[in-house]
Amino acid sequence: MFIFGVVGVAFVLISIVWVHNECQVISRNIDFQMTDLSTHENDLSFLESQVKTLSSPNRIKRIAQLQFGLYQPVPEALVILLDDK
Repeated sequence: MFIFGVVGVAFVLISIVWVHNECQVISRNIDFQMTDLSTHENDLSFLESQVKTLSSPNRIKRIAQLQFGLYQPVPEALVILLDDK
């Protein structure tokens, strides 16, 4: 009976140590994932700002004029001729 008690207590202590170690590993993994998340959020913010900069109408107009020789046409005047016959 004494042996079963010693084995039982040893099992409980080993289980407690194992759970404690698993908690530490999980805690380190969470810290790593939080750092990784922060890095990705920063990258996303940078890329969103790049999209806004690169897709601005003034930039597109400037590139169209300088690189492709395009221009913005002036509005055409509408001429209405009335025949009095």
